[in-house]
Amino acid sequence: YGNGTGGIICLGVVAVAIYFCGMSSVTSNSRMTYAFSRDGAMPFSKFLHKVNKHEVPLNAVWISAAIAFCMALT
Repeated sequence: YGNGTGGIICLGVVAVAIYFCGMSSVTSNSRMTYAFSRDGAMPFSKFLHKVNKHEVPLNAVWISAAIAFCMALT
């Protein structure tokens, strides 16, 4: 039916939904990583609970993003 424009639009909607789902997953995971490491409940807590000058726990964010990326490789 037609030239496939509807399929491309649906694929675009699905791609945007996957992107936002991944971002919310990394956000919640990094917040939990920071909270647990702040309380000393995770390995490498001293490394993970450090924040930068903008009060962002970059170490926890990067670790969470790297783990999410490794899990997505499968």
